[in-house]
Amino acid sequence: MAELAAIGLASNLLQFAELGVKLFRLARESYESGSTAQYEALRDQARSVQELAGRTRMVCKGSDSPRMGGLHRIALKCDDAVSGLTEILTKLEFDASKEEKGYKKAWRSVAQALQSVAHENNIRKSEENLKSVRNELQVYISTIAFQEQQDASWSLKNLCLQSERLEARTSDTLKEIMEKVKEIVKSLKNKEEEGFRDLVSNMEAEMDRFKYEKSRVEMQHKILKSLRFSHIQMRQEAIPKNHEATFDWVFEKDQGKRSKFPEWLESGEKVFWVQGKPGSGKSTLMKFLAAHEETRSRLQNWAGENHIAIANHFFWISGNSMQKSRQGLLQTLLYKVLKEVPGLIESVCGSRWRNSSHGFIEPWDEAELSQALYMLTSTTRLPVSFCFFIDGLDEYTAGAKKYHGTFEDLFQILYRLASIPCVKICVSSRPWTQFTESLGPKVEEWQLRIEDLSGGDIENYVMATLGSNPYYKQLAERDFRCHQIAKTIVQRAQGVFLWVYLVVKSLQNGLVHEDTYEELQYRLEYLPGDLDDFFQHMIESIEDVYWDNSYRYFKIMIEADQAIPLLAFEFLDREAQSPQYGPQYAMRMKVEVFSEEQLQSTYERVRKRVHARCNDLLHIEKSSVNFFHRTARDFCIDTGAIDRMVKKRVTTEFNPSLSLCKIMLALVKSLGDSVLHGDGLMHFARRVEEQFHEDILKKANSPQRAQEDLRVSFDLLDELDRSVGQMFRELEPTPSKQPKRQGVHWVNFRHSNEVGFRDPTGKTFLAASIQAGLSLYVESKIMEDPSQIKSKSGRPLLDYSLRRTMSNAWLSRSTGLEGPISSIVKLLLENGADPNEKMSPQIGEIGIKTPWEHFLQGCYDHASRVPDTDLHEEEIAETMISMIDHGADRNALAWAESDGAREADIPEVARVSGLSDYDVNRVESSLENAQAREQKKNQENERPPLHLNIFAVLLSLWWLEKKDRRAAYMRLLVGLWNLVWWPRR
Repeated sequence: MAELAAIGLASNLLQFAELGVKLFRLARESYESGSTAQYEALRDQARSVQELAGRTRMVCKGSDSPRMGGLHRIALKCDDAVSGLTEILTKLEFDASKEEKGYKKAWRSVAQALQSVAHENNIRKSEENLKSVRNELQVYISTIAFQEQQDASWSLKNLCLQSERLEARTSDTLKEIMEKVKEIVKSLKNKEEEGFRDLVSNMEAEMDRFKYEKSRVEMQHKILKSLRFSHIQMRQEAIPKNHEATFDWVFEKDQGKRSKFPEWLESGEKVFWVQGKPGSGKSTLMKFLAAHEETRSRLQNWAGENHIAIANHFFWISGNSMQKSRQGLLQTLLYKVLKEVPGLIESVCGSRWRNSSHGFIEPWDEAELSQALYMLTSTTRLPVSFCFFIDGLDEYTAGAKKYHGTFEDLFQILYRLASIPCVKICVSSRPWTQFTESLGPKVEEWQLRIEDLSGGDIENYVMATLGSNPYYKQLAERDFRCHQIAKTIVQRAQGVFLWVYLVVKSLQNGLVHEDTYEELQYRLEYLPGDLDDFFQHMIESIEDVYWDNSYRYFKIMIEADQAIPLLAFEFLDREAQSPQYGPQYAMRMKVEVFSEEQLQSTYERVRKRVHARCNDLLHIEKSSVNFFHRTARDFCIDTGAIDRMVKKRVTTEFNPSLSLCKIMLALVKSLGDSVLHGDGLMHFARRVEEQFHEDILKKANSPQRAQEDLRVSFDLLDELDRSVGQMFRELEPTPSKQPKRQGVHWVNFRHSNEVGFRDPTGKTFLAASIQAGLSLYVESKIMEDPSQIKSKSGRPLLDYSLRRTMSNAWLSRSTGLEGPISSIVKLLLENGADPNEKMSPQIGEIGIKTPWEHFLQGCYDHASRVPDTDLHEEEIAETMISMIDHGADRNALAWAESDGAREADIPEVARVSGLSDYDVNRVESSLENAQAREQKKNQENERPPLHLNIFAVLLSLWWLEKKDRRAAYMRLLVGLWNLVWWPRR
């Protein structure tokens, strides 16, 4: 903090400036009294002031800070004023030790008095100058203090923003310090001489505290970021809210109905078990309990004065490894504990705290997480009491086969957590015997079976849903037995809410066809009671004549992994309709936006087709389609039910990703939304490329089929570029807009929020493809015309490949830095891209940088500031090595603003970016090799060419015949030496 140093220097200088003012006062008193005995002492003190002013000037002179420049000027004024005093003191001083008598002594006194009178005005003038310097110093200190407060406030704002992202309570102490600093700065503005330096000292002390605490908070954030993983909240957010008025029984005090959950919250008991069948609503209940205010209120009775922190983890069999593994559980709980009590991070994560001097912290492993949890367990007293809700223990078990976990491993963690005095744990799972045995005998008392307590909720739901059906109302008026249907459903449901939903849906379908009471009862008896069996029954009930289309519908829904437009199914059907449409339908379509009448008539037709071919497993909401429930999608994926049916029924093979590419192009042409569906096409085209790599590696399909799919995806991308270009020229022919669009590619008018990376008029479709990660498509285009690498104006293609920042509307992903794809980077470099090409300053930048420098800066900033980094370490390592091998400046630096405003070299950027020690060593080795190549090249440029060495030998032989033999011999030896050793260099 150069500004803080300036305050310290200015404070010291102020102290001596005040001393200088006193010196002038003493000097006046000395000459007024005629005494000269104090002159020597005054001169000594004046020298001290000058020395400090001189040291201040030297420190300021060596700094580039403009604030130090201001202090340097003030120090010069102080020095000048005190120098004037020293000069006056020298002239006024007389030799008191010299004995003078008579008229000489009288004359000496008269002369001294005359000199004093002559310099009185100078003394007063110098005194006023020094007072002015003192006042200027006070203003300077107040200004610097205010600026320092502003800088600290900005730092605090950034830290608070990070705290919010991490949901961490890390900034409380910093906020307290800042309040004190604000008060001091306010006082400095209004304070006169008295107490000013005390305020400055307090300011320095508080800023030192702020600096120390800031470094601690930054380290806490680094460790919390390393614990937080992407999708840490995804499963919880995907769980739907409970139906209205359900689960309220959990907190009821009716002795015949209530659970013991409220009592457990207030008691000292450690573990509570929520058990229930699949689809019974366990996850929904756990989400309800964790968020309910009464849960927190009752826990406070148990916790006493401690703060209550509620944390949860939802295992998910359909999630990634972190969502169904022991490491995911450990990391989630450790993160949620430490973000609530960040003061424990240093002791719980001591080794990381001590060893994390760089901006990046290595990924965690299970052993280290377990050790950290042990450290947390051994902490006897915490300022916070925790209640953990851990949902889906059985889903961890299902994933254990793949991730080498066991029940023993899982329950070791639970036992350790339960051993902490201020921790309670509520778990949920299916009613498996293993859990009863592992959770211990007390769990028989402290548990609830959701199906035993939700019967009333189910009956209310059935009566409310059927009661609002006009056909049911009419039937109930004719046949009083209809009221028994709800009770029958409750009995058969066994607490499985999802089964109830499906059954009610089936009954509603029957009511539309005027089913009688007997027919409705038959439906109930015919439908399977098990949820998985019910799903299988729904799939097997699809008519054979529809199966081929049904298979395609399900497969694209699984591949899309989100809701897709209803119109997509119209185009999917067209793909299978030869010769009217066929596989080339999207390429042949004209750019023609559907009218509202066309859309509505198409929607009506497609709705009926989807219902008939998917038996309500797919749900239509307005103009979009999705699985009716997460468990339906999970069933299709986890059990392979759709693929199993292929063996039983005739099914046409197709590539869902490629079909989705065609659908997206058709949607662009028919709906005119080039951003949403254009991004969708690029996304699924990348999936086709990934499948191509997978198929080639696994040899799953014939190379010809994989290559053909890839070629078709390339054609679709070319057609997207052509079609949207046509749309931009034709759909808005406003004359005022035409000049702006003349000669500018359409991709320049989309994703305009790429702040800091804009290429206002020079962006091309190839650049957009690089951003989308379409490596094989980019390779095909570069091979067709390598010259476009160098001919592109504006932002270089290499920079696009290094800093891929394109938003993807289809994935609902906003702009953000993504890591490079090393294969694209290497391709561009091998075809002439220059890593050291000078680029125009980007938005908010000063100075000209190269793609290489931008890449290094982006890696450092992203890794050190963003909690959820998307950069892939292997790709970064390969990219760095390729760039260095192709001549990237090995002395390039990144500005480490977040770490004390200093410069970071390439190896440090590699470490901060999360590269392993092995990859960091590879980068350093590449730098050494680049240096060796550079030195060798310089040596070759310095030594004389071969033909000159030969000429020197011949000249020496001639000289041997004609001239001085000794000199000739020496020249001959040198020439022969160079000639012999030249090739070896």
